[in-house]
Amino acid sequence: HGFAPVVLDIPNNNNGWIEEEPEEDLEIEEEEEEEKEEVEMDIEDG
Repeated sequence: HGFAPVVLDIPNNNNGWIEEEPEEDLEIEEEEEEEKEEVEMDIEDG
């Protein structure tokens, strides 16, 4: 994952969590869902 440069640029909070981390996680989940949909379509075509 290309999170390394983003984490270095963003200062960590006292809890150790990065502010933009949750937003990135949501984007990743959306990408995974899109991939699953593509796989289902491939099965239907087959």
